[in-house]
Amino acid sequence: MGDIRDQLQTLTGANLQADQISEAGGKAFVSMNATRTQKDLTEVVSFWRGIHVPTYGIPIPGSGKTVTGTAATSTILSLATNQTAYINGLSFTNSSLTDPATVDVSVGNAFVWRGVIDPNGLDYCVGAAQLQPFFLVEGLSITVEVSGVSPDDVNFTCAYGLSVQG
Repeated sequence: MGDIRDQLQTLTGANLQADQISEAGGKAFVSMNATRTQKDLTEVVSFWRGIHVPTYGIPIPGSGKTVTGTAATSTILSLATNQTAYINGLSFTNSSLTDPATVDVSVGNAFVWRGVIDPNGLDYCVGAAQLQPFFLVEGLSITVEVSGVSPDDVNFTCAYGLSVQG
């Protein structure tokens, strides 16, 4: 096994991924004669954290975003590589003037919320005493299914901030 830094030397801080650090550092022994390698690993992790997780899991200032769309696109939010988002709010409107909409929300394949939205109405999925804000990690998506009206009649707004950036 080479030195931690030697194994990662061709990567920039932006391109360095957590699993690469784990692979290189996982080979380090815990013994006293590996102290220099352990220190190198700690420094590399600190360097990576300063770029990718500058606020240690709290939403990163300036990373707030809002995504909007209709339920005709079933995926509300799917993250890029190495991202984790803190979902602050998710709401739905039903633009049908006559029919209620039943809205089902899932995270991954797990059903997490159902709401019946009155004609020309609004309901909250995350926030306002519904689901509490939560972290969404890469590999999972927030999806929506609608019945009772056309999926084009149901609009969503999802507000989030990144806590880990790619």
